[in-house]
Amino acid sequence: MYFLVTRSVRDVDNNSKRIFVYNMPISQPEMAMYATPYERNKNIQFVIPSPSGNKIAIFVEEGEPKRTILEIWCNRGASLKRRIPLEQKIHGKIYYDSSFFGGVAWRPEEDALVYVAERSVPELKSFFEPSTKDSIVGGQHTLGIGKKEDWGEKFVGVADSKLFLVSTETGRVACVDNVPGEGYALGQPVFAPCGKSIVYTGWDAGAGGNMPRRLGSIYCYQRPSKLYSSSVQNLLSVIQQDQNLDKEHLSVHDNSFQCLTPHDTLARSPRFENRQTTTDTKPLKLAFLYNTPGYETHSGVMGLSLLEWDMQESKSLLNTRKNIIKPLQIPSDSGGTFHGIKFPGLFLDSLPTNCFTSDGEFILLDSLWGSVTRILKISTKDGLFTTIDHPCSTESQRLLCLSSSDEAFVLLSLPNTPAKLYRWSIYNINDKTIFHEFHPIAISCVHSSDNSEPPIEGLKHDLIHVKAEDGSTFQAIMYRPNDTDTNLPLIVVPHGGPHSCLTTSFIASYSFLCAQGGYALLLVNYRGSTGFGQQSLESLAGVVGKQDVKDVVDATKHALDCFQDFIDSERVGICGGSHGGFLAGHLIGQYPSIFKVAAMRNPVTNIASMVTATDIPDWCYIETFGLGSYDWTRFHAPNAEQLIAMWNASPVSHIQMVRAPTLVALGMSDRRVPPSQGTEFYYALRSKGVPTKLLTYENNDHAIDKPAAESDHWINIKLWFDRYLK
Repeated sequence: MYFLVTRSVRDVDNNSKRIFVYNMPISQPEMAMYATPYERNKNIQFVIPSPSGNKIAIFVEEGEPKRTILEIWCNRGASLKRRIPLEQKIHGKIYYDSSFFGGVAWRPEEDALVYVAERSVPELKSFFEPSTKDSIVGGQHTLGIGKKEDWGEKFVGVADSKLFLVSTETGRVACVDNVPGEGYALGQPVFAPCGKSIVYTGWDAGAGGNMPRRLGSIYCYQRPSKLYSSSVQNLLSVIQQDQNLDKEHLSVHDNSFQCLTPHDTLARSPRFENRQTTTDTKPLKLAFLYNTPGYETHSGVMGLSLLEWDMQESKSLLNTRKNIIKPLQIPSDSGGTFHGIKFPGLFLDSLPTNCFTSDGEFILLDSLWGSVTRILKISTKDGLFTTIDHPCSTESQRLLCLSSSDEAFVLLSLPNTPAKLYRWSIYNINDKTIFHEFHPIAISCVHSSDNSEPPIEGLKHDLIHVKAEDGSTFQAIMYRPNDTDTNLPLIVVPHGGPHSCLTTSFIASYSFLCAQGGYALLLVNYRGSTGFGQQSLESLAGVVGKQDVKDVVDATKHALDCFQDFIDSERVGICGGSHGGFLAGHLIGQYPSIFKVAAMRNPVTNIASMVTATDIPDWCYIETFGLGSYDWTRFHAPNAEQLIAMWNASPVSHIQMVRAPTLVALGMSDRRVPPSQGTEFYYALRSKGVPTKLLTYENNDHAIDKPAAESDHWINIKLWFDRYLK
């Protein structure tokens, strides 16, 4: 048995990412440690092994014009059995990422797959072209026909995701029609263990009355969603018949879909219990994340729920639902404390693919607990949980999967340690061994990956606690190049969101600024961050530009006091992106005597001019006015009074006080924070005579994460601080 790992590596020279594959024998750990990677062909879009590992499905993009071929390899990848063309007349682009509107899953019998793709559009003709009875004339530029209303940032063109089945035996493909219809976007499909139904997530795309305009979804986990199941037994029987492969329409009637979470505003990430045999008719467990009332902030606490699945009837038994961990409003004593933080509830985006132990008695997942990501082992009987690490550990953990022998394969990292792959017994926290250590791979012809680069191993980090003005506690993470340097300049880093978190995991850009730049860094998880409880998170809504600003200042003063032997209090800079850039703008305006230099990446600078141009107008209302301030049932522009309040909550309202040299970096394809936000601030500073510099990156979105742009803007950030802070 092999453990297959894919690794993405930046290629600056070609402004792309290269994918490397590691095949690691589980039974021979000494060989796994020294497994050498091979590069995956760039035409390969997605690879998924079957449950037994005997088959491998590979989605390949080839030819001109581009088309997708599904290759089915057998004998553990030794022989190619079938190549299946996935025709564009059946559907549009395929979506592989299961974090939202995508996903691919094998049927337990390993004779079919379910996948997500964009629904095909009818043939469109201009008014000046010959048309047919099936074509639509003059609709190329009409929203809803030739142009689709998509899901915004990172989901450009993703509008109408649907489910499709493909038989690996006959090559026939069909759309699953017994699903929620118009006004729903579908994703995250999994086959039920009986192989007769699929379970998936459906997002309200207008049919539920709370999406009058399509809102951005990436990083926005409060978009209404429910779990559904659809029987595909009859559809499977048709596509398994080896008939005309070019037939487009199949007259098949399966039972109507079933909503599994009718009373939940939020439900996602369905995961079935793994059972070694499908002949056992005992009901199986279906786990998923939920929050019944939902929340208005872009992220928040989730609960963990279980349903039983009737193997014979191939349906969920809704009356068996058990909420084993409820969404907490305030942290709980259950599970004890960790670095002074009570259990905050579950803060995670999705469940691991294989999260059940072999006996179904436990679920393992990784969740934020303060500034550290921890793995929890949760009982499916009563929801009681333990952790598999030591209570003093600060390593951030990411669970990749569980083996059939209940060993966890986990990525562990620290600010001075890139992720290493560990093999960990979930029943003995001391039984932990390194399974593989990933060695550097050069990203450019100019810079090698040899040992001449400054080592990051000497980088020191501390998890510190800061007292807020209301008496609560939040956390920050201090980086220092080593234990000996003194009089260090300090760069303060507030995160974006604002409802996210900077963890103790390895973050290359910040380790670069610290280890190679020689800076101390202070990563601040102000009140409003995830991982500290829903009450703390929601306390920020309505007071952005005030509470979060005060928290960053308090954290900075606390760090200057605690580390006064190492840090020069006269040389403090600020660096942040998105909401972190919003805070950077506020801090250099409100506290110019503390923050002497700034670097801002896609910053929010004027909420009033952003609200009608962003893909998340709800953010502008909720963060300015508080919970309950956004009308989800209709779209409207703000009134004059609201515009004034938005302007007052923005960095631009303090711009007359700014004197710090300021670097602004912008992704020019950003739909989350329009580039005009940054250019507006830049020109205002330049007109005041403040030293400023503008970096613009075409074809980069909010993250500025294409390798050439990412590397260029972080080097520019270092050079900017070198010039004005050293």
